[in-house]
Amino acid sequence: MPNYGLIDKPLNNKAIEHQKPKPDDLKIHPGDRPKVYYIPDDLIGFLASFPRTSGHSERTVQMLSIGLLGRPLGTKARFTSEARSHHEGGESREIKESVERGRRERMIVDAHTHLFDPKARSDPRLMGEKEPVFELMFGRGKARMADPEAMLGEMREAGVDAAVLCPFPWITLQRCAENNDYLLEVARTYPGRFIPLAVTNPRWGKAAVKEARRCLDAGARGLGELHGQPQGFDPGDVDTMKPLMRLALEYEVPLLIHVNEPVGHIYPGKGPVTPQVIYPLIKSFPEVKLVLAHWGGGLPFYELMPEVSRECANVFYDTSASPFLYRPEIYDLVVKICGADKILFATDYPLLPFLRCMEEVTSKLDGETRHKVLGENAVRLFGPP
Repeated sequence: MPNYGLIDKPLNNKAIEHQKPKPDDLKIHPGDRPKVYYIPDDLIGFLASFPRTSGHSERTVQMLSIGLLGRPLGTKARFTSEARSHHEGGESREIKESVERGRRERMIVDAHTHLFDPKARSDPRLMGEKEPVFELMFGRGKARMADPEAMLGEMREAGVDAAVLCPFPWITLQRCAENNDYLLEVARTYPGRFIPLAVTNPRWGKAAVKEARRCLDAGARGLGELHGQPQGFDPGDVDTMKPLMRLALEYEVPLLIHVNEPVGHIYPGKGPVTPQVIYPLIKSFPEVKLVLAHWGGGLPFYELMPEVSRECANVFYDTSASPFLYRPEIYDLVVKICGADKILFATDYPLLPFLRCMEEVTSKLDGETRHKVLGENAVRLFGPP
């Protein structure tokens, strides 16, 4: 069997069945130039089904996977520290960049999910009168919530490597802090799987900035999801938003804001923050990286206007809740209008399951474009998990 991974010698049946890989087999040696290969979905599917169809052991399948993919099946590519720091010159940088690029291209990252702390999950009604929106949305027990283990199980089933965790847009800073601390703890407990954001409420001024700074210092990778309607502030009010926008610029992190379309059906969470409302904020802070949830309420279509496209140079659009809002053709259209670099695969989990949203992406995008949308863009924006 030819070798297409990182092992520097071909594999044969005897080696697969009776030999363990030597440590040197999994290293990148001096002078090697690792190549990035597109891994077709049918190859991964073949490997996943191989134990059932061939009768070979799971260990055999993992050896095959290392030979074909350069990594065990079902895990992210892992490279030794020796490979990451082998040389010190330009050749070393080229190797490291090639390896990192290959790792990103194979990673699937959900850029917009929600995880609630145990207090909120146990009985949403306990949040009290100070959080009426949360009680309205979750107090009746119909809206789904998940714990980290359940979420990880669904991620594994769908092949999602990592997820960006967004707190609920709480009104009070006390609840913001409790949810923020929980997500930071979850990210530490499950390293490499979660990227935590922190939420605050701009209406509380200096105290809101203090909470955001505390979380960024503790490891949060960005701010959000901010949501003007339940939190009671106007994202288009530049004076209200200025302190947080400056903080995001200071820490060089993105800021995620809920935006919805101005027309169409009504649903829980749909409010007055539309492209027209958010556009003055974009124009006032062009250097800040903004992620506009739910396809930015349709703002990508206005990027057909040259001046809007210029103003939105640092604006990204996540696809959260897309099956509830648009036909799958939106992926093709926004790629053509804005380019693939600005689209972040997202589900709004647990509102929608991972697989349902991934099916839309894979049905409309392929190759380099699919890699960017499914994970590479998120890793570039938030950093690796």
